[in-house]
Amino acid sequence: MKTKFVVIAITLLFVLSSLGFAYYKATDWLDFDVSMKVLNKNPLSIVTGGLELQLDLTMKNYSNLKLYVSQLKVDLLTPAGVLLAYQKQPLTNSVEIPANSNNAIISLLYHVPVTGLTALTKELSKSTTITTLAGNYFSSGKFGVSLKTKGYVRANFGIRLAMDDIIEV
Repeated sequence: MKTKFVVIAITLLFVLSSLGFAYYKATDWLDFDVSMKVLNKNPLSIVTGGLELQLDLTMKNYSNLKLYVSQLKVDLLTPAGVLLAYQKQPLTNSVEIPANSNNAIISLLYHVPVTGLTALTKELSKSTTITTLAGNYFSSGKFGVSLKTKGYVRANFGIRLAMDDIIEV
């Protein structure tokens, strides 16, 4: 009787550990792209009230397992690594990423205050001018500034993936 219990316990432990390892290996095939767009198009509102940004994360699942993103935290940093904006609201619902797909998009909203824009401008003044930034914005809709995204994505069984990307705004 005791031998049967030990055999069942070892078999159960082996099955559960292999399932957990399969989900852990699935994170090797989990990838994401980050894109950002400016929501307020009026330059006067940017100067007076700050910058409204929308960050879109496109999750790509290259594994044959269905994954669920349960937590997501992303901060925006200046090129030197100073905090510019942080994620205001946590992820409210788990996001399902089907197996072998690349269409799970998660949108996050950010507000960069005028003080953050001032700090960013001071930091960028070493390499560019305000007129160059304004010219870039009016000609292409982007400022031509690289920002860092830093954070993490938490998926099934508490699997955590670090995020460290550079995006063009």
